[in-house]
Amino acid sequence: MPDATRRLVLTSSFILLGLRYNESEIRNAFTGAMGMKESSTYQAILKEGRQEGQKEGKQEGLLTARRDALLDILSERFGNCPPDVERRIRESFDVNRLQTAIRQAIRIQSPSELQL
Repeated sequence: MPDATRRLVLTSSFILLGLRYNESEIRNAFTGAMGMKESSTYQAILKEGRQEGQKEGKQEGLLTARRDALLDILSERFGNCPPDVERRIRESFDVNRLQTAIRQAIRIQSPSELQL
């Protein structure tokens, strides 16, 4: 069997076994399997996972930045932010709504007027 075919079969088997067995059992079964990490499919899976992780990280960072900015504006304008308003801000997962709330925070007369 050519090396490329062997690597493809090993990689496919490794991935499919993950549907039924835990990682340590699979790794034990594949101890000594050559070239797994060097295979193009394994590398493609890793690359996709990294891209998804980066995307999620950027989204979480943006949410945190908008929440913090909104709380900073409210604290600067009104002093302490009421706990119920802070809770609503911290529980918001909509980046666009948070951005709209940042703009509102400049015009409102009290934190309780904030619409999220």
